[in-house]
Amino acid sequence: MTTTPTIAPVKSIFNSQDIKQELSTKGLDGLQFDHSSFPVITLKSAFEMSDAPDFEHRYFDITVMQTLEKHILVDANDQNYDGIKYSRDGVTTTDGEPLQVFIDSMLSDGRQPVTKRYLDILVQLHTEDKHNGKLAVLSISPTSVSRVSGFFYQLKLQNQLDNLPALKIRVSRGQQRTSKGGQTYYLWALEVVQDAALKVA
Repeated sequence: MTTTPTIAPVKSIFNSQDIKQELSTKGLDGLQFDHSSFPVITLKSAFEMSDAPDFEHRYFDITVMQTLEKHILVDANDQNYDGIKYSRDGVTTTDGEPLQVFIDSMLSDGRQPVTKRYLDILVQLHTEDKHNGKLAVLSISPTSVSRVSGFFYQLKLQNQLDNLPALKIRVSRGQQRTSKGGQTYYLWALEVVQDAALKVA
């Protein structure tokens, strides 16, 4: 008899009871948060925010709250495949089901399942418009995950990770690349915004 292993919940800043208790004092009970609670910003030919067609920034500043990996199961041969599944650990879907079940089902249907690894970065926006102060999720595409990971490691080497919540980071469109299929895409670019007082005259 086989037993299904217990999957530990993904650690999130929203697991904190402090946040829920603070909201409860305002009469807001029963709320549940995760990274899907907030608008998602993607980078195509330009930055796009879900449900916000007026988000038209060539670059914008953020402070980072948390990063989480995200795995997306798609069909490599069908861009319109509507059976996409999401997972935080690459093993279990966000609905608590084994991801392998859906991979096997796709294979039996003659599809070509591929799991792509993204990086979600929960941030607070610092813009000079109505989005200023909002929380959002930067959905970092697989082609940029290693580049963005390198950025955070550089912060570690510069002893800035302990100060991460206070660092203002600029997000912009990086280098243009071409995929093996001939499609053009852009890398995400992150850099710490230097305070004017620290700049050399």
